[in-house]
Amino acid sequence: MRNVDRFYVVALNSEVPEGTTIFARLYRDGEAIEDLPAITSNQDYNNSCINFVFETSDGDNFESGDYEAEFFVNGNSYNSVDFSIR
Repeated sequence: MRNVDRFYVVALNSEVPEGTTIFARLYRDGEAIEDLPAITSNQDYNNSCINFVFETSDGDNFESGDYEAEFFVNGNSYNSVDFSIR
């Protein structure tokens, strides 16, 4: 990826019971750099797509490096994805 000022992380086909809280954390080169606001399910969701968007606040691009986006469910690490921006 190049010239990236935003990107989405997505959890496909998710089963989310009412009251579940989910947020995503972004790491660059192994260091946590941002937590997105948590969302809480207002009902049971089946086979749903959950997405979060990370974007720069100043319109610049994300710095080059190795990134990881990690999902947290009810405060516990659930899953993550690794990628690079060059």
